[in-house]
Amino acid sequence: MEPKEQPDLPQIPWEEISTLEMDEALTFLFYGCSGSGKTYLAGQFPNNLILACDPGPTGGAKSALLAWERLGLKWNKPKIVRIRSYDELSFLLPRLAPFIHTKNGIDTLTVDSVSYLQKIVMSSILLKTGREMPRFEEWGLCVERMRNLINRLADFKCTTVLTATEQTQKDENVQKILGGPDLPGKLTRELPQACDVVLRLFVTTSLTPQGEKVNYRFQSTPDEIWVARDRTGTLPARGDSSLEV
Repeated sequence: MEPKEQPDLPQIPWEEISTLEMDEALTFLFYGCSGSGKTYLAGQFPNNLILACDPGPTGGAKSALLAWERLGLKWNKPKIVRIRSYDELSFLLPRLAPFIHTKNGIDTLTVDSVSYLQKIVMSSILLKTGREMPRFEEWGLCVERMRNLINRLADFKCTTVLTATEQTQKDENVQKILGGPDLPGKLTRELPQACDVVLRLFVTTSLTPQGEKVNYRFQSTPDEIWVARDRTGTLPARGDSSLEV
């Protein structure tokens, strides 16, 4: 019996990615309450461009500069760009590509924080609609614009660091409290899924002979409430988040 002639199969558009490229393109998410050390930890990454979205004169990025100074890091001082509007960020992102992985350029791109970036995106939407309170349609548009921005950041193929405040909400399907980054709708679950390392940062206190001590901690594995992940397999389940990366 003669073998049947095999039909022409479509080519599979696979990519061959080196381990070096994979290391350069890791995405980190640090989330926690205010003061838990998110920006300080983000500031320790090399040749960092920080898109500062938080309110205040420095957009909350002062902690990143303090980390670079106090730890005496050998790479370039973090560069900071204040992001005050969605249009500013949309204008900036296409112009960053020539500076990625170049001498004295950008090896790390940080958004501090995506929680406040979401507020900036929503403000731009309400400004154009002329409303003070968002409706269902505005929330949907805000979520889609945030998804688009996060995907555009991933296209740069460099280390990406995202920070976010934390929130808890009741999941009516399973009747339990779940915690994660403070983002609207499904983004609070979608964003961690798109990141290689997700650390929840938190603070504990302990009594010492010198008095009360503040301890900056992280968890890299999930529990019954908080989302966390370490796809690199290099981090302990819990540890000291004040250490140099």
